[in-house]
Amino acid sequence: DANGCIIGVASLVQDVTDFHIAMEQLRASEERFRQLAENIHEVFWIREPHHKQIVYVSPACDKIWNRSSEILYSEPESFWDAIHPEDRDRVKVAFEKQVRGDYDEEYRVVRSPTGATTDGSICWVRDRAFPVRNETGEIYRIVGIAEDITQRKLAEEFQKVAQSAQAANQAKSAFLANMSHEL
Repeated sequence: DANGCIIGVASLVQDVTDFHIAMEQLRASEERFRQLAENIHEVFWIREPHHKQIVYVSPACDKIWNRSSEILYSEPESFWDAIHPEDRDRVKVAFEKQVRGDYDEEYRVVRSPTGATTDGSICWVRDRAFPVRNETGEIYRIVGIAEDITQRKLAEEFQKVAQSAQAANQAKSAFLANMSHEL
C-alpha cells in the first residue's frame, strides 16, 4: 500500500517437468555417446568443414598417433605434422573429398617419439570421412573414423614377399630342370 505494507502476494508457477525430462534424456544420450567413443579402438573425430576447428577427437587418437588429442584442439594444423612426409601432399589433396563424402584414404602416421609407448615408429591408418548437413542442407560438420591398419599392411607386404619367393623358387626349379635335361 502507500505505507509500504504488503497487502498481497502474486506468484508465477511454471511446470518445468518437460525441461527436466529433456535434460535427463540429453545427459543419457551424451553418456551413451561418450561410452561408445571412449571404448572403440578406432579414432572417431568431428571437425568444422573449413578445417578451422576440431570439435571432437576420441581418446583412441592418443593410442594410435601417440599424441595427445588435446593438441589437436588447440593446434588443428598439427595434424599434418604426424602424417608421413611422403604421404602428406596426397592426403592434403584428398582431404577436399571429405565434403563430397568420398574420402577414404590410407596413409602412414609417424607416431610421436615423445609419447609413452613408441619411439617415432610408423603406423598405417585408414581414414574415412562423411559430411553432416543441417536442416537446410548445408554442411556444418565433417565426421570421420580412422583405424590402425598396420597389421593388415604388414600381412599384405608379407604376402607379396611370399609370392615373390614362390615365383623365384619356381624359376629356380624350372632352371634346374632345364639344366638337368641339357646335361
